[in-house]
Amino acid sequence: MTQIFASPIATLIAATVAAYFVRAQWKTAAQQAEIAKDQLRWNLFSKRYEIYKAASDAITLTIEKMHDDHYPQELNILFVKFAEARFFFPNDISLFLDQLRKDILTFLSVNNAYRRDKEQNEQKSDAYIRGKLLSQENNIVDLQAALYSTRSALPTTFGDALNFPQLTSPAAAPRRHRD
Repeated sequence: MTQIFASPIATLIAATVAAYFVRAQWKTAAQQAEIAKDQLRWNLFSKRYEIYKAASDAITLTIEKMHDDHYPQELNILFVKFAEARFFFPNDISLFLDQLRKDILTFLSVNNAYRRDKEQNEQKSDAYIRGKLLSQENNIVDLQAALYSTRSALPTTFGDALNFPQLTSPAAAPRRHRD
């Protein structure tokens, strides 16, 4: 008689143990999926932050090198980062960075023309030339102020894309699996 009951009990125990291990494997797989999502989020944030930093660095470099006689080659690397933005940001950020690149190039071009004109006409006291140089200088000051303003606004411009909502939103609270 004990043999008659032993077989179903053994089957029940084996099924319970198997169910426990299947559930444990399922929980492990779910945790690994969450870890993979978090890693993907971190990688996206890191790439976005690199582009944000490139924008800030490009403005800083432009202002710092404005008195140099040559185009700062370091900008080319930063502009490549700007171009990568279309893969990592919404269209409005990509358009913003395109405009920033144009603004930086305009500033450098106007500044270079001013420096060249000033050097060529340094000895002349013609009122027309002085007026032209003063106008160019005022334009440079305005463009420089616009770049400073843009740099100050970068945290706001990039804020929605960099605020890491997966960590800061109420929905980001750790998920607990029922046991």
